[in-house]
Amino acid sequence: MLRMSERLADNLGRDAIDQDIAQLVEQVLGRKPSAAEATELRPFAAQNGLPSLVRVLFNSNEFLYVE
Repeated sequence: MLRMSERLADNLGRDAIDQDIAQLVEQVLGRKPSAAEATELRPFAAQNGLPSLVRVLFNSNEFLYVE
């Protein structure tokens, strides 16, 4: 899981943190993040790094359970 999250984060274009967050949410959850989600995820990603953000997305209920 750690290597997978680091690899996914490393594959980004490194344009800007907002674009990286949007791209990660879209790749992992299959949808664009809402404005509220992006606002909450931005400081987390800035403080902990994108690989940690990927692990958060991997551990979300939306990723684990398919409707």
